[in-house]
Amino acid sequence: MFSLLPSAATTDLWFHLLAAVPGENPQGFPAWLKCGAFLRWSDFDDELFQYQVDFILFESPVPFVNRFRTLLESKKWRSLTADPFVLVAWLFQSWHERIDEAAWAVTNKTKDIERV
Repeated sequence: MFSLLPSAATTDLWFHLLAAVPGENPQGFPAWLKCGAFLRWSDFDDELFQYQVDFILFESPVPFVNRFRTLLESKKWRSLTADPFVLVAWLFQSWHERIDEAAWAVTNKTKDIERV
């Protein structure tokens, strides 16, 4: 779920991501993966060729934090202020990788059971 709230000077974007994945609990209930993000950017500054960008992650998994740290330490971090939607793409890519890991974990367990 997301919402886009534009105003004269800034644009706000909220994301709430939620997915049920098979868990390892005795009742067999799914585990819930959650993550939220808030992204705000101001009007484009033609002289600096950038936006003022604020990005906050809520309940983010550790791999998200590590990937974000890697992004900020790379030379590509300046692209974040030139195009804030890079962060949206990064968020969905990180989420996809997290869900993909969970799906492969289930597949590998099932594969082991089928061999027996």
